[in-house]
Amino acid sequence: MAPTDVRNPAQVDLWYVFLDKTTDPQLQNAYRALLSPEESQREQRFVVEHARLQFLVSRALLRTVLRTTRDVIRASLRSGAIRTASLP
Repeated sequence: MAPTDVRNPAQVDLWYVFLDKTTDPQLQNAYRALLSPEESQREQRFVVEHARLQFLVSRALLRTVLRTTRDVIRASLRSGAIRTASLP
């Protein structure tokens, strides 16, 4: 999705990750780089490895989706595609 895409208000996006495709240590380190210090501490508290990986991947996905969505909204505001009066 390009940052200048205008979103359809009725559109629903589904984001998913297959955990078995996220076992590469370099990929996991890239995901860890996205976490806040508090999230990093929380990740380390998980005792079960599968739960730790699930937390790490879900937080990385969430941060990536939010960043993409934020960029789309900013670009839409700049282009006039979203009227600021309609925003809360």
